[in-house]
Amino acid sequence: MKISIVFILFFAHYAILAANSQTRYTPLNTQEISSSMLIQDLRQLGAEFTLQKLIFDHTPSIPNGHWEIIKTESAALKTINGTRFLKFQVQIRCLTTPYLIRARFVVSFTISTGDTLVRSYCYQVLDKNPKGPLLEDAPNYVDLSLLDPNLLIGNFLDFGIDYAISDAIQRGLLGANTNYDFVRAFRVKDVGTPDAPGYSYLVQISNTEGYNRRYEIIVESDSPTSAPLGFSYVIFPNNLRE
Repeated sequence: MKISIVFILFFAHYAILAANSQTRYTPLNTQEISSSMLIQDLRQLGAEFTLQKLIFDHTPSIPNGHWEIIKTESAALKTINGTRFLKFQVQIRCLTTPYLIRARFVVSFTISTGDTLVRSYCYQVLDKNPKGPLLEDAPNYVDLSLLDPNLLIGNFLDFGIDYAISDAIQRGLLGANTNYDFVRAFRVKDVGTPDAPGYSYLVQISNTEGYNRRYEIIVESDSPTSAPLGFSYVIFPNNLRE
């Protein structure tokens, strides 16, 4: 009887340890990050989503402008029930207004479907006047609340998604016998001028068969009153080793 109780306690102890080991983050080294386009893409997505939120939805806000990741301080990965969670800590510098922050964010990625979410984010101001060259006329972020089909920015997105899906089907990148839908926007950037509007959208597109992919779609025009004339897009990978 005592042996049975000891065995049960021993087994339960190691079952708990095994469960805990599945929820712990495993650090990623520089080579693991640089060898996976998916990890790099999710790092960039998390950073841009965080910036989008901090610029428009946070008080106090940070400067709008062109930001770049200048250092990855840490990255870690864990998998729970088929979903990968990537935790990053990075330094991001604004190249149009002197400003440097440290951002921490967690991005989840469901292996079977490719569904992607930014689970959490926070930041710390490191320097409000860092040294370094500044850029002029660089892309700015755009408030996601403006993604209204009745507004130019929302109308351009509709055109861009239709183009990207139609072109990808023609090129054999997507199946033709299904409907594709816009799921969410992670960020929007203004890449045009007052006379020639243009926008870059980082979005997720899905279908009813479990397809989820991240797209960057760029839509441009030669006049604020003209229909979109230029389209381009990138479909980001879903494979951790791509």
